Amino acid sequence: VVGIARAFLGAGARSVLVSLWAIDDEATMEFMKVFYQQLVHGRSASEALNDAMKSMRESDRFNAVKYWAPFVLIGDDVTLEFEGIQ
Repeated sequence: VVGIARAFLGAGARSVLVSLWAIDDEATMEFMKVFYQQLVHGRSASEALNDAMKSMRESDRFNAVKYWAPFVLIGDDVTLEFEGIQ
């Protein structure tokens, strides 16, 4: 995991979200939906990660630790700007 994250960072990515172990595809989809929704609304990457983890913990279906705990943010705590993007 660290090796591929380092490759992305070395290629210019400022921040990489990685999973420490394989998880259910549906759980990942739900996690990423919340994570990216929060980024689009101006939250920093660490805040979006925290919100996505919290959302999973509070869900009826994906509240088990195995679904939300493996995600780790490596790199800068970026905030994306979506001005002018339609």
